[in-house]
Amino acid sequence: MERKRGDLILIAATALAALVWFLGGRLLSGDVNGKYLQVSVDGALYAVYPLAEDRSFDVEGVSGHHLSVSIVSGSADVTDADCPDRLCVYQKRIENTGESIVCLPGRIILEITGPESLENLDYDGISW
Repeated sequence: MERKRGDLILIAATALAALVWFLGGRLLSGDVNGKYLQVSVDGALYAVYPLAEDRSFDVEGVSGHHLSVSIVSGSADVTDADCPDRLCVYQKRIENTGESIVCLPGRIILEITGPESLENLDYDGISW
């Protein structure tokens, strides 16, 4: 089957648009300035930390469960937990807005948010 010049231009334009979309999304989401790690325990806000600053801290959840969390190079990770299944420790590092790590036994949620999320902290997940 012979390809026409118009077909090749259409294929090249589509490939270029996909590449620009992919790279643009990666570049825009790669900026850690303005991104925060929001920590909630049992539905209540526990703390908010900027992703631009490296730090390690502990979070105490319900029933005495503890998590050790680290923020390094703009991503957050659970490094240790005392809950029985330790599923939160095995989850991947989070760095993009909307990603989260959840510890169900401790009722702890770590979520990456942007600055617009910090303006509405008085709302919960149901009252949106």
